[in-house]
Amino acid sequence: MMQSITAGREAYGRNSWEEAYQELKSADGSDDFDPDDLVLLADAAWFSGRVEESTQTLERAYLGYVDEGAPDSAAVIAIRLVERAFRAGEAPIAQGWLARAERLIEDLPESGVHAWVATMKGAKALLADGDAAAAIGELEQAIELGRLHRDPDVEAVALSFKGTALTRLGRVEEGLALLDAATAAATSGELRVKTACDVYCLTISACHDLSDLRRSAEWTERAERHMQQGSVSGYPGACKVHRAELKRYQGKWAEAEEEARAACEELERFRLLDILGSAYNEIGEVRLRMGDLAEAEAAFVKAYEYGWDPQPGLSLLHLARGNAAEAASSLERSLSRGQDHAGFDLVHLVHNLPAKVEIDLARGDLEGARAATEELERIATEHDNRVWSAAAGTARGKTELFEGQVDQALHHLDRAWRSWRDLDFPYESAMTRTSLAEARRAAGDETGARLELNAALASFRDLGAKLGVQRVNELLEDNAQREATLATMTFMFTDIVTSTDLIGLIGDEAWASLLGWHDRTLEAEFTGHGGNVVNHTGDGFFVAFSDVGPAIDCAVDIQRSLRTHRREHGFAPSIRIGIHAADATSTDGGFTGRGVHVAARIGAEAGADEILVSESTLAAVSGLEYPVSEARSLSLKGISTPVEASTVDWR
Repeated sequence: MMQSITAGREAYGRNSWEEAYQELKSADGSDDFDPDDLVLLADAAWFSGRVEESTQTLERAYLGYVDEGAPDSAAVIAIRLVERAFRAGEAPIAQGWLARAERLIEDLPESGVHAWVATMKGAKALLADGDAAAAIGELEQAIELGRLHRDPDVEAVALSFKGTALTRLGRVEEGLALLDAATAAATSGELRVKTACDVYCLTISACHDLSDLRRSAEWTERAERHMQQGSVSGYPGACKVHRAELKRYQGKWAEAEEEARAACEELERFRLLDILGSAYNEIGEVRLRMGDLAEAEAAFVKAYEYGWDPQPGLSLLHLARGNAAEAASSLERSLSRGQDHAGFDLVHLVHNLPAKVEIDLARGDLEGARAATEELERIATEHDNRVWSAAAGTARGKTELFEGQVDQALHHLDRAWRSWRDLDFPYESAMTRTSLAEARRAAGDETGARLELNAALASFRDLGAKLGVQRVNELLEDNAQREATLATMTFMFTDIVTSTDLIGLIGDEAWASLLGWHDRTLEAEFTGHGGNVVNHTGDGFFVAFSDVGPAIDCAVDIQRSLRTHRREHGFAPSIRIGIHAADATSTDGGFTGRGVHVAARIGAEAGADEILVSESTLAAVSGLEYPVSEARSLSLKGISTPVEASTVDWR
């Protein structure tokens, strides 16, 4: 038997797991086979794919150390069983083993074993309880004890967990420095095989959380090489999950799903269920982008079953089905759960904020969208993260477009889609370009909108994004209809100055009578000069003319009619008039486009009894018979560049 034990130990040292398992297994139960050999057998069983047997063998090793009166060694094994139980989703069993480990060492002098117990308590606080702040206290103790007792394995693992905790609290640079230090130890060969794998996993996960995909790809490749050299099984399933995410972002969806499904099989076999939920979530994200909503939902449900919060994908799934209210409540539940005991989890927040902006805008909650956009911008700026900056630019552009700030929206969306392109995120780039097309259309640039839509359509088709293709085709059809009805018109906006004060002064009944007279007077002038009333709300009119000259003549005659009535009858309301000529799209409800927004805002800038006309409009009139003032520069809401306008002297 001793020969088999020796051969098994040697094979273990070479990472020849199957050979080690066979040799050690044949000697199991002999008088020379001690608890240390049981630990080796348990590792060999694990790395050769015998998961249940490995756990049972560790439990036997634990009992062997207890019988030998070696509580420190028994506590180390108990900690290993804590980790396995937590990862398998068996929290009560994990708690039981942790309590045993603490009891075993409570009367022992401080050692590396105490560091392992503190590490596991910190990991539990971070991963199970979501309390990053509490985790740091335990992990700092573990790091100190690991260094004091020269245990590089526990020090590296504790550094990794502390680095992860710091990134979640928003101390990103500090956290990454600790993760880099731990991973450097893993690459040096000074750590045990399993410890090195754990450190790699934590580092790659942190890079994933921080959207640092370049660093994630580099560490994933390094980890896989390390595992191949060590003939390690089980852990490559975690690497497959991260590789699937990288391929999803790169638009290689079929490959991403294949990696994720392979990861599911391997992770389930090795009972690494804490990562299994992430693998199913990746499948859901791919299927959601492909437009396969039923399969996406099934994958998100599986992810949730394994303890993974499938957000923001699940909320965006509800939105894709047209249920914005359920999308909002689903995301809000996740954001509430994501607040740890310190009140903040950067990673959880930043991954959900872009979806919150999109959902809030779909519900018409502009205030919520603005707040989420500003928070996303703050985080991206503080941490100089290119992915987060691109997401913030998209969010800002969409919010500005919703507000009618078209020029600003054009600026931010144009920069954002190019940022996504440079990051090699084709889906996000195409989605942002679709929003840019909508902004160009709102600005009256139908040709530019069509070009953006065709570019986005090509990307969606290459990706296999059915919902994206459907959305762009709808916009292209609408765009074609708009282009067919594009016309150059002159727009006039009028309204009564200080109408609220007038109502309070003369009373409701007199106001109704005055308003009726005002409407009849202005409508007669509009008709007489060939104007068509597009909209009439309250005390204001939106009128369209086919030419500039009649529009200005109409405005002058309106002001003169009011002056005459004021002289003959003692009173007439003061009104302001704004005029601007531009290309616009004719719709069933009237006209749309940037020119309409400019005309409305020029009208709002006019004063009492004033006719304010844009300089570009005045330039289109030859031989204008009315004097005009010097041009003044107007900063109009929602228009990025100033507009020059002059007052027409109608007196």
